[in-house]
Amino acid sequence: MLLASPLAAHASTSATSPLATPTSSVSTANNAVSTATGAASLTTPVTQALAPKAAGTTTVVTVPAPASTADAYAAKVDGLLAISHTHATASGSGTSSTADPLELGGPTPPASQFGGTQNGPGANSSALLDTAPYAPANQFRLALTPWTVSNTQNTASAVSDIVLLDLGDQTTAQSASVRVLQSTSNATWNPSASSANASSDGAIVKAGGPSGLNIDLLHAETNSSGTGHSYLLSINGNEIGSSDQVNGKCTLTVPGLLSLDCLTATGGVANNVISQAAGVVSVTLGGSPAGLNVGLIQSTSSAGTPAPPTVSSGGGGQQNGGGNNGSGGSGSQAAKAGTGSLAFTGSNVFELLLAAILLGLSGAALVLATRRFRTTTA
Repeated sequence: MLLASPLAAHASTSATSPLATPTSSVSTANNAVSTATGAASLTTPVTQALAPKAAGTTTVVTVPAPASTADAYAAKVDGLLAISHTHATASGSGTSSTADPLELGGPTPPASQFGGTQNGPGANSSALLDTAPYAPANQFRLALTPWTVSNTQNTASAVSDIVLLDLGDQTTAQSASVRVLQSTSNATWNPSASSANASSDGAIVKAGGPSGLNIDLLHAETNSSGTGHSYLLSINGNEIGSSDQVNGKCTLTVPGLLSLDCLTATGGVANNVISQAAGVVSVTLGGSPAGLNVGLIQSTSSAGTPAPPTVSSGGGGQQNGGGNNGSGGSGSQAAKAGTGSLAFTGSNVFELLLAAILLGLSGAALVLATRRFRTTTA
C-alpha cells in the first residue's frame, strides 16, 4: 500500500485540478466597423479588419453610392454626326462634363466654338457667335452654338444650344426667349446617394416671363428621382402626343430595312441603380445589329444608392495555451471543458484512477507474498 498511495494521490490531484479551476471565458462586445468614401476619395469599397479579431467581432463593409451619368442630344447618327450633345458624370473619383453643339466623325467637336469638356471643379464656355459681352445686360442676347460646362467636386452640368435668343429681362413679363436644339445634362454624387437628369428639346419658345406662354416642341427627359417621358408638343404643361399616351405603340418595323420607335420612355432598377432612357424618334436603318442608328431628341440617365452593407463575423482570437476562441477552434495543448480530459495530456481521468488502483492492488499483493515467503523460510 505504500507504493500505491503516492500514485493514487498523484492521480487524484492531477485529475481534479482542471475540473476545480473555472473555465476562463472571453467576452467581447460586438464591434462594427463602418467605412464610407468621402467626396474626394475613390469609389473602391473599403474593408477595415480588426486585428487581431476577437470572439464576437463583426466587420461591416459599406460601399459608396454608384456613379451618376447623364446624356442628351438633339440629333445623332452613330459615328458620323451629333448635334447638341451633352454629357455629365459624377463619382467618388471626381466630376466631368461635356457640351458639344456639333460633333463630326466622333465625340470631338471641330473647334472649341463647337464644344468642350471640363474635368474636375471649374467652368468653361464658348460660342461661334455671342452678343452677350456687347449687348446691354438683360436686354438682348443672340448666340450661335453656345455651350457651357460647370463642375464642383460633387456636381457636373452641361448645356448646349444651336441657337439662343433672349429679348428683355427673362425674370419679368416683358420678355421673350427662343432655344433651338437644346440639350442639358446634370449629375450629382455623394457617398449616400447619386442623382442625374437629362433633357433634350427641338425648340422652346417663351413669352411673358416665367408665368407667361411656354411652348416646347419635341421633348425627351429622364430623371433618376422620377420617371422619364417624351412628347411631341407641350403648351404650358399640357402635353400632346406623349409617351404616356402612346404607351409604347408607336413602332414600325420593316425586316432587313428599318426599325423605328417613337415617343419612348423606358427604365428600371438593378443593383440599386436607376437607369432611364427617353426619346422622340429612334431609327435603325438596315436592320439590327449591323444597321445605322439614328436618334432625334434623346436622353439617358443613371444613378442610385449604395448596396446594403455586408456583415461578416470574425474567426475568433487566441486563448492562453494557443487555443482558438472562435467556433471550431481548438488548441492541441488546451483542455476541453466537460470532456474529462486533463490539461496538457489529454488522458482520461477515469483511466488514470483505474491504473492507480491496479498498481495499488499489485503492490499489496507483492507485499503480502513477500511476508508469506519470509514466514515460510523462517
